[in-house]
Amino acid sequence: MLRRILGLGILMATLLLIIATVLTTSAPNEASINSFAPNVLFADDFEGYEVGTFPFSGGWELWFNGVGDEYQMIVDNISASPTKSLQLWGLSGWAAFAAKRFTTDAFKIGFQVNVRVDEITGGVQDNARVSFTKWTSLSTSREYAPVVFDNNGAIVTDGKILRSYVADEWY
Repeated sequence: MLRRILGLGILMATLLLIIATVLTTSAPNEASINSFAPNVLFADDFEGYEVGTFPFSGGWELWFNGVGDEYQMIVDNISASPTKSLQLWGLSGWAAFAAKRFTTDAFKIGFQVNVRVDEITGGVQDNARVSFTKWTSLSTSREYAPVVFDNNGAIVTDGKILRSYVADEWY
């Protein structure tokens, strides 16, 4: 019902199992560029948090609250892992944005995340995005390596379409 009340502006992304991985930890050389020696900086499957709360206790921060603080929470009704995931709901022009801070001097890093989008309605806004992000002010941030689930059903990075996606499926 709430989705219909808010209309096309609802954007729901449920994030799960966020892992930032250091791929190399030294200055680049041929051996380090061609080798894969991951070191996990952090991982979270959201199983250790109480349903209906935001996972502040796990070091997560809510940078932007989308439709409101009360909609950014751990849920157990939709999940790609055992039972729980982090639900983030935004509005057109006002994102729901969760972040977990870390530092590294690695030359190369990557991430893994599962994303599920509630509906695809077309238009210019994106439905979900995952990236390394630097907070720049109270209302802005700078993204690095974003993976975007656009509102036309495409998963895009660096201006290139990786594949299409459909609503209510995990990617």
